[in-house]
Amino acid sequence: MSAMRFSILVVGMLTSATLPSLVGCGRYRTDAASTMDADAASTMDAASATDAAGDNASSAAKCTATPRMLIGPFWLQAADAGSSVSSVEWAFGDVTVSAGSVYIAATGPTEGRVWQVPLDGGSYSTFIQTIGFEQALLPTESGLILAETRVASDGGLTGQVVLVSAAGGPATVLASTQGDVIGAVADSKFVYFADSSGTKRAPLTGGPATTLTARAGSLGLFAGNVVIADAKASEILGVAIDGGTVATLATGQAEAMDPLACGSALCWLTVGPTMRGRGVASIVRLDVPASAEPIVTSADLFSPSRVVFDGRDFFVAVGVDTEPSGPIVQVAASGGTPTLVANAETVGFAIDGDCLFWADPHQGVFSVKK
Repeated sequence: MSAMRFSILVVGMLTSATLPSLVGCGRYRTDAASTMDADAASTMDAASATDAAGDNASSAAKCTATPRMLIGPFWLQAADAGSSVSSVEWAFGDVTVSAGSVYIAATGPTEGRVWQVPLDGGSYSTFIQTIGFEQALLPTESGLILAETRVASDGGLTGQVVLVSAAGGPATVLASTQGDVIGAVADSKFVYFADSSGTKRAPLTGGPATTLTARAGSLGLFAGNVVIADAKASEILGVAIDGGTVATLATGQAEAMDPLACGSALCWLTVGPTMRGRGVASIVRLDVPASAEPIVTSADLFSPSRVVFDGRDFFVAVGVDTEPSGPIVQVAASGGTPTLVANAETVGFAIDGDCLFWADPHQGVFSVKK
């Protein structure tokens, strides 16, 4: 396998014979300075402060050109009876949007929860109480898929992937998991997840889970294939959703994460040389049968935690200095300078056709027009 060298990474070559049926597209769909400038940050902060006096937002449009508070911070809650502290701050995780609501996963001292907030603002409610900490939150046509993990009696990690109806109610267990759930993605028939024993799939209607490969990593779907970003091996892999031969799509992809369809191509994040354990990232694009190339490499993509694509632009949650959570930036599909869209302290965020939604542990749940 030959290789092409770029400024901060080496990528493998892909030919049309490497991955059968790798065609088509998968499930995904104001100029600013090159740095996150003070004017943009102050604009975001001022908009956030406008609604700070109350928990609830008005029932106007679900998002506007400036950040709109849907609800104020509510995750500092009373502790359980008999506790030595008066309140507990819940640690929040993934955010997703589905069926008119924003869903926020959170973990407390003894359990987890998924909270539900209306898209146009209002009071929050507990959608489901979980057995442990959340590691994936996925919307489907029939409800939400949740991967939840807890510490077992032997000190190891165990868990399950469950489906919860959009109307709420008890969860249906789709599969058991071993160790951490590294990645998860779903289509209309199956949930695909990666844990310590490999990448597997389980039918949404019930039935045994099957192993697609012993390789594991962050997952995406692309043209009838499960794509695996194996960060440990610095490789991007592909395997048909029904199983089969695992193909190596790209090598030299350090700390690769979040493979996804970006139009007719496949894209992912990769992180270059690290600074204090974290580094500057690139968004990499792979066109079949060409080679993988960075769309953009920027200091504004420092220590990313997630990327999504809406058919036109990438949205990336990045870190700030030594903190793993921070702003959300926007990058055009063709590349260019990342633009600040949310001056927040967040890892979890979601998009729909019109809006970007995020949860900030110190300010609340917000929306803004894309």
